[in-house]
Order: sequence, then structure tokens, then C-alpha cells
Amino acid sequence: MDHLTAIAFGREAFHRRHPALPQDFWRFATSGTIRQDDDRNYVVCFVWQRKASTTGAERFFEVLVNAWNAQTTVLLDLGLEHFRPEDFERYG
Repeated sequence: MDHLTAIAFGREAFHRRHPALPQDFWRFATSGTIRQDDDRNYVVCFVWQRKASTTGAERFFEVLVNAWNAQTTVLLDLGLEHFRPEDFERYG
């Protein structure tokens, strides 16, 4: 498994938890840091940036992707209750 595959599995885990995403959601969010733990599993963070932010992008979803069997474990999920596109910067 490589970093891009880990991102794809991370996005899949996000979609399973949030099947009804707002239209164009991924224009306001992107993958952030990707790192490997001691067991070579991937930890993928997804970030967004509020327009009024003074600290930059913030993590809203983080998932552990097992490098051997692609099982995912959600480590952080801030939810989408407060997501309003007009409050966020566009990434793409």
C-alpha cells in the first residue's frame, strides 16, 4: 500500500460515516498529513480551513488504515453539523 491508496481508503471510511455529504464538499476539504506508525499502518488526516481562521487548516477527520488488510479505524470525527460552505476556504 502507498500513500495515495491510504488516502482513498480514508475517504471511503469518511463516506461510510457520512453518506449524505453536502454538494461539492471535497472542494472545501483535502487530505492533510499522512504518516506511518511503528507497525507501518497509515494515519491519514483530512483538513479544512475556516475563512476566519488565524491558525490555518484544522483536522476534522482522522483514520488509521491497516497497511496489510486495508481495515480502517476512525480516530477523529468532528462531524458535519456545523459545516457551511460559505464559512470555509476552497481547496480546489
